[in-house]
Amino acid sequence: MEKTGVRLEPCLELRVQVRYLEFKVKDEVFVLKKELTVDRDKKKKEKKKEKKKKALQFTAAGQILVHIMSGFEDADTEETVTCLQMTVYHPGYQRSGIFQSIRFFNREKLSSSEVVKFGRNSNTCHYTFQDKQVSRVQFSLQLFKKFGSSVLSFEIKNMSKKASLIVDNKELGYLNKMDLPYKCMVRFGDYQFLIEKEDGESLEFFEIQFTLSTQPLLQENNWLPEPIPECGGYSSSSTQNNSPIEMGENEW
Repeated sequence: MEKTGVRLEPCLELRVQVRYLEFKVKDEVFVLKKELTVDRDKKKKEKKKEKKKKALQFTAAGQILVHIMSGFEDADTEETVTCLQMTVYHPGYQRSGIFQSIRFFNREKLSSSEVVKFGRNSNTCHYTFQDKQVSRVQFSLQLFKKFGSSVLSFEIKNMSKKASLIVDNKELGYLNKMDLPYKCMVRFGDYQFLIEKEDGESLEFFEIQFTLSTQPLLQENNWLPEPIPECGGYSSSSTQNNSPIEMGENEW
């Protein structure tokens, strides 16, 4: 041993070096284990996220499938609705704006218990015409079901005191009503309505859809009013269902 420092014996020095290497190896092993643990945890989290993602995708796909299947079931069980297709014409439709309150090409669903009125008064009528020549209530449509029938029928009634309502070749006076044929021409003044009924299954609702015609409808169908005899009766050629019925004012 020298005076300038401590010198270890060779054997002791070797043991110190070995000990140092052991500590170093242990430290590196610890770090490596820690890294492996972190990496393993990270992979576990990623796998968990992936599983969760797949589960969500599966759930979403399942929900979509259920929605599609329920849509098919609803489509199979949904009742069809009776619809009145009403094509209307008036020679002044472009300049006067008489049909501005009517939504054309829109199928509007209505309750089967509702009496649908047509006229000038927006407080009373469901469908209004911006025309002073039109009565406050011009005519009305009401649903009913014939005895023994599974489909809905309509009756049409003239509500105007100042103008007759012509249905095909039948002229209805004030408060006269009749069954509405499956296809008919309804007229008053310069107004023309071609009405066609499409049967449906529902007894709770019906629909009305308006279409605007730019050409007169009467030329197309050539329907003329049937003359009324002086006695006030109607032609015997009329069927029972389509014959006008005289009503008292207090019936409505």
